[in-house]
Amino acid sequence: MKRIDFSKFKLYYDLGDDRLVRIVDWRKELGNYLLARLGGVEGVDLALRVYKSDGPVELSDDEYEGLKTILGRPVEQGGVIAAYYYSFHKNLEPAEI
Repeated sequence: MKRIDFSKFKLYYDLGDDRLVRIVDWRKELGNYLLARLGGVEGVDLALRVYKSDGPVELSDDEYEGLKTILGRPVEQGGVIAAYYYSFHKNLEPAEI
């Protein structure tokens, strides 16, 4: 299990650059992005959990790997999308057992 707070998402400059640019509320944009790209009940559930969250969202290992895959597809384009993908990994918190 992993946890990420998408309401206080720390956005870093770009791949390999540890300078924090700003803290953003990424819930709505990410929820809509996931809803458009994921099919099935599990995809809708994850999109809504992200969108409606008031703090860290717990992600199963499968959800985490799925998010890595979905968010990693446009990284070749660089720019803002690459910064969000890099920041996604930097925002992980240990999940409580």
